[in-house]
Amino acid sequence: MKNGHGEDQKRDDSRKHMIPIQELLNRIRWDDTFAEGDFLIGYYDRVSGEIIQLPLQHVQFTPGNHFFFSTLAPMAQFVKFPSIG
Repeated sequence: MKNGHGEDQKRDDSRKHMIPIQELLNRIRWDDTFAEGDFLIGYYDRVSGEIIQLPLQHVQFTPGNHFFFSTLAPMAQFVKFPSIG
């Protein structure tokens, strides 16, 4: 690819990019060094119209279901988030 000056420009493949959530969760689960970080899960709450963020350790994932998780909400109410579609 040429830049604005007609010079060859190498593509920067080191740019940040999104990865699938399952890939990220698996890395957190299996990579002890990476897992030392503090992680937040965010989801859009359609009732409040806000993005809710929770510490990852407060989220429970259903084994074998990549599109379902549950959490203990601040009001001690058990909340399930089903797959859509």
